[in-house]
Amino acid sequence: MSNWLIFVMLAIIFWGLGSVAGKFIGTKSTSNLQLALHGYFGEAIGTIVMAALIVFVVLVVLTLVASSKNQSFSFLTFDYNVIYYSLAMGALWSIGTFFFLLALRQQKSVVVVPFTSLYPVVHVLFAILILGEKLTVKEWMGLLCAVATVYLFTSTNK
Repeated sequence: MSNWLIFVMLAIIFWGLGSVAGKFIGTKSTSNLQLALHGYFGEAIGTIVMAALIVFVVLVVLTLVASSKNQSFSFLTFDYNVIYYSLAMGALWSIGTFFFLLALRQQKSVVVVPFTSLYPVVHVLFAILILGEKLTVKEWMGLLCAVATVYLFTSTNK
């Protein structure tokens, strides 16, 4: 199995568990303001703790690798364009998380979570429009199947 596929599977598992935690936030909060505060505060603290841990581990590993090769490693060099995009990504995902939590508060998670799993479709459309990426016929078919799957999963039988 390719490394990227393992990473995707791990991301799906952690996002799935995170969505369950989000449902608990939605059902335990008594107002939309409390929902936003609890959701953002908890997610922010969790993100900061994990980011600090990851940065620490990466810096230790890079320093050990550099020292084993008799090289120096400087972690103070930044590409500020990457930082701007990272901040934009965080801000956009935070806004999306707020609306996700509002949806979880008002609907069953077994409906909301599969429906929000369509966000890659939005990414693909923006990748075509903004990044100029091209899709093959097979990839277009996959995109349509993803939309159909979510529709079938979230539609109600009345």
